Amino acid sequence: DMVVTISNTTAHVAGALGIPTLLMLGCDPIWYWLLEREDNPWYSSLRLFRQQLNGDWQGVVEKVRKEVAGRLGDD
Repeated sequence: DMVVTISNTTAHVAGALGIPTLLMLGCDPIWYWLLEREDNPWYSSLRLFRQQLNGDWQGVVEKVRKEVAGRLGDD
């Protein structure tokens, strides 16, 4: 099982339970997601995907799609 989400309660619950989670973040994330990291010190099961340009969700979704495909063996 895996969770794909944005910054919300779901991300925190999944992280606390150790569920593999792909977290999509905007350019200006909430402080606890830190900056310029793909991981999080509080939730080791989370992988962070960040916007490179403000409003560019397409790039984030494409990176997440590739990650999911890789984990499923569908690269």
